[in-house]
Amino acid sequence: MREGGPPENGARHPTLAHWLAVRRQRRQMLGEELRLLYVAMTRARDHLLLTATATKKEYDAWESEAKQAFTNREILKARSPLDWLMLWLPTVTRKEDWREFAGSIGRQHSK
Repeated sequence: MREGGPPENGARHPTLAHWLAVRRQRRQMLGEELRLLYVAMTRARDHLLLTATATKKEYDAWESEAKQAFTNREILKARSPLDWLMLWLPTVTRKEDWREFAGSIGRQHSK
C-alpha cells in the first residue's frame, strides 16, 4: 500500500455524510420509540403492567439513585425500552420494592 493512498484490499468505508445520516436516522427512530413508550405509559387507566427480562448481573447492579436529568448519550445508548426504564426506575423505586412485589405475586399464584 502506498503512503496516503486508498486501501488496496478493496475495503470500503462509509463517508462522513453517510455516517451522519445513519446517526440522524437512529436518533429519529429512538425519538419515535420514546414517544410511543410515553403514550403507552400515560394512557393506562387503572393498571400498567410492563414486562421485560434482565440478566442476574443487571438485576444485581440495581441501586436506588437520586432523581437526575438523563444525558442524550445515556438515552442514545439504550438498546430497548427496558434500558430507558432502567434509567428512570431507580430514581423512583428501591430494589426491595421489586423483591416485595415478586414475593407477593408468588404468594398470589400459590393460593
